[in-house]
Amino acid sequence: MKRMAFGVVAILVLSLMVSGAAMAQGKTNVTGKWESKFTTPQGEMTTTFTFKQEGEKLTGTVAGGRGGETPLEGTVKGNEVKFTVTRQTPNGEMKTEYTATVEGDTMKGSVVTPRGTRDWSATKAK
Repeated sequence: MKRMAFGVVAILVLSLMVSGAAMAQGKTNVTGKWESKFTTPQGEMTTTFTFKQEGEKLTGTVAGGRGGETPLEGTVKGNEVKFTVTRQTPNGEMKTEYTATVEGDTMKGSVVTPRGTRDWSATKAK
């Protein structure tokens, strides 16, 4: 009887460990380089985001468009990403707020700028 109880407990513990490992593998991790292409009145632009994710904390840089790298910071909760880029311009500080849903190697959402809101997407660089 004790052997049977031990066996059942061992199976339950093993099942929990396997399901926990599967859930951990399913977590979103956006660390790495992501490329975003969009069209402006001046033509097509490519922006490269370099993300570093530690738990829910997101940091990194954005490069392209106007040149140079600008820091970014935000959060990742589940498959939802939110981050802000603050640039210094000749006209003062400009804040851009990004939100996206991550599905595999793609994220899609919106970006809010002082000039309005538009759709936004990025693809993980290979």
